[in-house]
Amino acid sequence: MPTLRDDLISCVDDARSILDDFGLRQQTVVIRTRVWSGGELGRGTVTDTNRILSPVPKVERLSLRYIAASGGKYQEGDRRVTKISATYTAAQLGAGTVPAGTEILWLIDDEPHTLVETPGEKNFEWRCVVRRRR
Repeated sequence: MPTLRDDLISCVDDARSILDDFGLRQQTVVIRTRVWSGGELGRGTVTDTNRILSPVPKVERLSLRYIAASGGKYQEGDRRVTKISATYTAAQLGAGTVPAGTEILWLIDDEPHTLVETPGEKNFEWRCVVRRRR
């Protein structure tokens, strides 16, 4: 049975979409699932499946103070992605066990990132931290 929270998720997403309409969130966030046919990363041919996050989530760099307080968990340049719609599941966001030969990339303005912190759900949103892939 749906809860009041479940009923409100679409309203929250509609409100967040207003920021898109005003052009206030301009960074596109795409979750790319890349599967290698050889069963190992870099082996065989690759098949990419993209999931464009909508409404557009908020992306911000971590502050130096926050990085220093993390005890080495975070690095300069890491980004926090928040306001991700609660309609997604943790698996859709790349959390959990990834099969062999599969990698999950977070593309922020076409730059590949990987998860540093597993997506966590809070109220009407998912949050995570990603690091640019080198």
